[in-house]
Amino acid sequence: MTLSINIPSATQAKETDYCGVISGAKTDKIKNCRFTIFYGKLKTAPLIEECPVNLECKVIHTLTLNSHTLFVCQIEETYISESGLTDNKPDVQKMNPIVFTTEPRQYYSIGNVTAQAYSIGMEIEQKKNK
Repeated sequence: MTLSINIPSATQAKETDYCGVISGAKTDKIKNCRFTIFYGKLKTAPLIEECPVNLECKVIHTLTLNSHTLFVCQIEETYISESGLTDNKPDVQKMNPIVFTTEPRQYYSIGNVTAQAYSIGMEIEQKKNK
């Protein structure tokens, strides 16, 4: 079994919300959102071309919970749109991904630099050695 994780940008909040609240059993969400589907290396997990980041995954374990199923997956391939790259490297600010929170039910943008990785944490080590 395979699945895809398609990470939308902040400009896609409306489509993201629509896909979360409307059942695919009752309507064609791909058509209504004007998404373009492509298939990657595994050839079985549909990926959304308009999303800046797509993860193509192989399901390695499922766990049935009360009302949901938890999928443990292995990422087989990552696709990043050219618009999400700077000098051929991933650029989070260009991707402008969003996250959803349940309380309050809102979407938030991600992308501001908080600190330099592999550097900021060393301040603790330096203080420890003083």
